[in-house]
Amino acid sequence: MSPSPQILVVGAGNEYMSDDGVGVYVVETLQQMSPAHIACRNCGTDLLKIASENRLYQSVIIVDAIRSGDEPGSIHWFAPVDLSSYSSSQSVHQLSLIENLLLIPLMNANFRQTRFYLVGIEPGDLHQGAGLSRSVQNSADRIIKLLQSKEGVNQVINQCFKLETQ
Repeated sequence: MSPSPQILVVGAGNEYMSDDGVGVYVVETLQQMSPAHIACRNCGTDLLKIASENRLYQSVIIVDAIRSGDEPGSIHWFAPVDLSSYSSSQSVHQLSLIENLLLIPLMNANFRQTRFYLVGIEPGDLHQGAGLSRSVQNSADRIIKLLQSKEGVNQVINQCFKLETQ
């Protein structure tokens, strides 16, 4: 029997809001490929779903649409060192990504030593409807290709660290 994967890839987003569904697309595609070196979880619009995981993960890679004003399809790499240094959202109705990441280790002790990484893809179209725009689809396919292999997963993590230290 092979050991359990140490890496969890999480897809976040709303697949019925065009490019906002990029994280869901990435994870659903990877699940069909069944790579043994990673576990995959579709969280949709509720990132706190991963708090119900019973396994220990060394790392969690979250794939989501991240709007920063760059060209659609741009890939953003994040490796939060100290999540407590990030400001929280002003909304009383929903939690920000950072607030979710702060809550997960409080809800499940299995995540207290887990390192979280975020791969954000700049959305172009956020209108109601299924399907990704061409530029977002191309970037999503690039991320899928990387995550298919252990070496590619290491490249993703290294890219996050590289940008974190700049």
